[in-house]
Amino acid sequence: MLCSFQYLIFAEDIHFLGVSIEKYACPLIQSLPGFHKDVDKIVGILEKQNPEIKVTILKDEKATGLMIIAALESVLSSAAPESTVIIFFNMHGYWTGSPNAGSHYLIPYDMEPFFWKESSVPFDRVVECLFKHGANKRILLFMQTCFSGQMVLDIKERNRKAKHLGPLALNQSEDPSLKIGVFTSSCFDEVSWAIVNIGGLFGIFVSRALSGAADVDQNSKVDLGEIAAFVERNCEFFSLRFQNTSCYFSESLDNYCLSRYEIEENTFVNEGSLQSLRTMFTKIRELLR
Repeated sequence: MLCSFQYLIFAEDIHFLGVSIEKYACPLIQSLPGFHKDVDKIVGILEKQNPEIKVTILKDEKATGLMIIAALESVLSSAAPESTVIIFFNMHGYWTGSPNAGSHYLIPYDMEPFFWKESSVPFDRVVECLFKHGANKRILLFMQTCFSGQMVLDIKERNRKAKHLGPLALNQSEDPSLKIGVFTSSCFDEVSWAIVNIGGLFGIFVSRALSGAADVDQNSKVDLGEIAAFVERNCEFFSLRFQNTSCYFSESLDNYCLSRYEIEENTFVNEGSLQSLRTMFTKIRELLR
C-alpha cells in the first residue's frame, strides 16, 4: 500500500493549510463561487478523523501573495519532525510561455492585472519554500488551480536531483529530498473545471475519496493510489477528458498511514450535488455530438 488515511490517530501531529479564493480584489478577475465549500468539506472530514489537527485557513482578502508564502513558511516551520502537513491551494492559476520554457503562477487575492508577474506567486517560490522548510516532514499537497500539473513536474525533478546529489554534496547531514505526495487538478497546460456555487470537480472528488468512495478493496482505508485513481477517473469523465489530473508520490511515503473513514458517515457530498453534475455534463455531451 502506498499511503493510507486512517481514522482517529490522536497521537499524530497533523497540520492543515488551506488557501481558498472565491472573489478577487480586482473585479476583472473572474470569481469562483462555491470554491470555499471544497476546503470546508475537506477540513470537516479531517477534523472528524483527527480532532487535534492544527488548521490554518486563508480565504479571499487574507490570501494575498505575501500572506500565502508567510503562512506556508509558518506551518511548515512549526511542524515537528515526522509530523504531517496537508496543503490545499484552491484558486486561479496562470501559465505563460511555451511548454518547454513556460512559467506557472498562483493568482493571489491582490493580484494586479497590469503587474501580474510581480503580484503573483510563482510555482518556483512554493517549491523553494517546501524544500527549505519541509525536511523531515510528510507533506501532502493538493492543488485545485488551472495548469497545476506543472507543480508535479517541478517537485518530481527537484526530488530527483536531491536524491542524485545526496546530502554530502549539499553539505547536509540528512537526505535533502522531500517525503511528499502531490495531487493536482489538471495537467500543466490544462484548465480546471468548476461548477458555480458547488465547487471544483477536483475538490468535490477529493472530499468524496477521503470520505470512503475511493476505497476499492473495502478495507475502510483509502490509500494514495486509490485517491489518485478515483479523482482521475471522475474528473476525466465529468469534464469529457478535457481535465486530466496529475500526481506524484515520493518513495518515502510507502506504507505511511494517516486516517481512515467510517462507512456510515460517507455523506459529505449529497446525491443532489452529484445529480447536478450528471445533468450539466449530459447536456454538454449532447451539444458536442
